[in-house]
Amino acid sequence: MKKMKIFILAAALAVCGLMTLAACETPDDTVHTHSFGEWEVVTEPTCTEEGKLERTCSCGEKETSSISALGHGKEMTVRENEVAATCTESGSYEYVVYCSVCGDEMSRKTVEIAALGHTSGKTVKENEVAATCTEQGSY
Repeated sequence: MKKMKIFILAAALAVCGLMTLAACETPDDTVHTHSFGEWEVVTEPTCTEEGKLERTCSCGEKETSSISALGHGKEMTVRENEVAATCTESGSYEYVVYCSVCGDEMSRKTVEIAALGHTSGKTVKENEVAATCTEQGSY
């Protein structure tokens, strides 16, 4: 009986070994090594958002990578919402900085302008009555 168990165990091991050998690659089989093409830009980066690169293998497998955000470009400053100062009222404007690439507002500052005050000007004559040979004039 002990010999029979050893024989069955040996037979089972032999069958498992044959099955394992049948699953191995033969010299005709090849293992695929990815051969990716050139990187292509899928999404352009912006001042604040990353972009995306992608390349494809001949088997269809894709590989991706990111492109860093560019950061804001040269600053462009403008004056907005101008209110002119008068003799008695103050005025103001907003000094606004925009990104020259994407147009995003980067900062805004309100600048106050003091009232101009009155200045002496030309005298204006009102209700003027011209003088005649016999009458004095007035205003």
